[in-house]
Amino acid sequence: LASHLGMELQRRLVERASRPDVPNWLEPFWEDMYLSFRDSLVIHSSVFYALEEREKEWSSRAASLVLGALAFRRKILEESLPPDMERGEPLCMAQFRRVFGTTRVPCASRDVLRFAADGNGKTAEHVVVLRRGRLFRMDLPCASSRSYCGSDELAATFRDIDERCRSTPATFPVGVFTALPRERWAALRRRLAAI
Repeated sequence: LASHLGMELQRRLVERASRPDVPNWLEPFWEDMYLSFRDSLVIHSSVFYALEEREKEWSSRAASLVLGALAFRRKILEESLPPDMERGEPLCMAQFRRVFGTTRVPCASRDVLRFAADGNGKTAEHVVVLRRGRLFRMDLPCASSRSYCGSDELAATFRDIDERCRSTPATFPVGVFTALPRERWAALRRRLAAI
């Protein structure tokens, strides 16, 4: 019986993978599992980076990271990234379109993804900066084009944000709620949105 069920499942997966409207047969299953996870994402799922200490000032490092991310984003949008490979076979790169301009919104039983792109494929042209418990929107006119974004200009904006945070500290850093289990964060988010 198990062998028969396994063969039937394999047949259905192969059939699904061959459909032109399904770019990746695994995506809907993975997405459902990912968005249904109810524990704190900070501990179990969040991506983070540990950077080496360098001589460079923090604001210049932040500017370099933003410019590097923009260059990577441009490659995704232009579909010029070489495919990731595993055992000599190219992997599906469709998920890369979700690296930027995507947010996970907490909901009661299953979170939802929201995308910043409009119907014409135009995506957001800003980054959100979290500094000392406060959130800032930093517009990037160069985000959707090849126009120049100056590293010094971005670094100065980061320093300005830091100075604003030092002169007026956050009264309540709502970002900490994102570390809660998903149901609790979803309930608090609904209450905040109703204010």
